Amino acid sequence: GDAAGSGPAEFSPRPTAWQPRRTPRDIQLTLLEHCPREVPQVSCLVGPYVLFEDAFAACHAWVNDKSLQPLGTFKIRKSTRRSQVRSRGELRRFECIYGGKADGCDWALVYEQADDLQFYLLNANLDHLDGCRHHPKATAAEKRARGDQHIPEVLMKEGKHLRSCGFTTAYCHRAMVGSAEDAGLDISWNWHYLNGKLESLFGKASWDAKGLTQWLGEREHKLGLHSDYTTDDANRLERVFFVVEGAKEHWAEGNHVAFYDTTHSTNNVDMKMGCLVAMDRDGKTKLLAVSLLRHEDAKSFQWVFAKFAEAMGSEPSIMFTDGDAAMGAALRLFPRIVHLLCIFHLGENLKEHTEKLFPKKTQSA
Repeated sequence: GDAAGSGPAEFSPRPTAWQPRRTPRDIQLTLLEHCPREVPQVSCLVGPYVLFEDAFAACHAWVNDKSLQPLGTFKIRKSTRRSQVRSRGELRRFECIYGGKADGCDWALVYEQADDLQFYLLNANLDHLDGCRHHPKATAAEKRARGDQHIPEVLMKEGKHLRSCGFTTAYCHRAMVGSAEDAGLDISWNWHYLNGKLESLFGKASWDAKGLTQWLGEREHKLGLHSDYTTDDANRLERVFFVVEGAKEHWAEGNHVAFYDTTHSTNNVDMKMGCLVAMDRDGKTKLLAVSLLRHEDAKSFQWVFAKFAEAMGSEPSIMFTDGDAAMGAALRLFPRIVHLLCIFHLGENLKEHTEKLFPKKTQSA
């Protein structure tokens, strides 16, 4: 039995693993213990910081200071956050933008909130992957390839003025490149970067097809190359068709087997480009004609096939396409054309619909 006079054990509401929130000194000792090599390099980032955003701003300025980064500046981002627990304060981390993956960059800084509610540097890893830094001696082309693009203010001002006067992005780009070369400045941007900047200021520009229609007319007048186009009710370009040089001569050789396929809006005007091709005697692909369509419907495809027959002087004997239903519907209006499906697309379709019937075998242990 119990010893005489002894009562029940005293209840304590404090869990046995409970520890008070760590002090700034505890955090500093942890940093010195685990990161002795890195501490001298990040001494200006140790803290304290009242807010984590203050720590991030200080680090952001540090990594972008060329005088403090002789091997090249780099970009960082906020990463994971661990909320407060009874034994520790809030934990926050930021890392190199190329980090966060198994084979990514290891550069990272971790901050912990101490018992004074301020943030102190807890851990640091300053190891970079090759290519993370913006090397100060990198060429303008290398910087553009890495996505490190910039337009000097004086050139951006010129671009904004030209766009406000109605000029296209291509014209603005050419003018700005010329001005940069005259001034001895690097071409530190490309067309897409400039177009994004101008669209953010002026909105998306409507595409003027005048240059294309003039080019088609010149080809037909000088070279006799057939072409045609249509517009919608708003006078916007809707369909375009043109043959390439040498196509009619190839067609006259008698191999009337054609292949037709379209892209998926891979241009700046959101029109689908289609290519009509054939095979020459050596088994090489020969481009015959090109179409641009705003809508991939049966009516548009019918128009393309009719224009092709008109330009070549005869319909194809055989036409290969993918499984597009609108193309099939359009070709049914040409009863003399034998419509076959491309074996590549047949194989892809077969794989997609039968793969689930043949589960992969798992190796036994």
